[in-house]
Amino acid sequence: MYNETIESFISALKNKKERGNIDYQLALNTIEKPLKNIQIKGINVPENISVFYLKISSLYICTPRCLELLSPMNFEIIDKRYIWFSTINKVNKICFDFKYLNSAKQWDIINLDTKFLITQTLSSYITNKIWAWIDRERKIWENEF
Repeated sequence: MYNETIESFISALKNKKERGNIDYQLALNTIEKPLKNIQIKGINVPENISVFYLKISSLYICTPRCLELLSPMNFEIIDKRYIWFSTINKVNKICFDFKYLNSAKQWDIINLDTKFLITQTLSSYITNKIWAWIDRERKIWENEF
């Protein structure tokens, strides 16, 4: 994920808040770290995911619908395969599947309970999937068709 995508996401948050469409709490990181050797809970992280978490520590959107991006300090490793990094609607655990890198050289993003593939990139998650849930109440964590 590139810095422009992250900046566009932050800008979209601010614009939606100014229009009264959402309420959120965003924690930004202020210390830059080198991109190499970024680890979360001892696991090497793909570069685009590292770039995101070097900029954004956590996010909690509470209105109009709930979504949380956990701080890496609060990530939980589940079944030695998944990293729980997000929660939707306070109950749906969203995870990185870190067993392998996908064709985008990132980790798939899945619903922990059903293993439903939500998307293959964090960029897609923050630019498309989050807004599909927040703005349109699409249940992105399950098959909609």
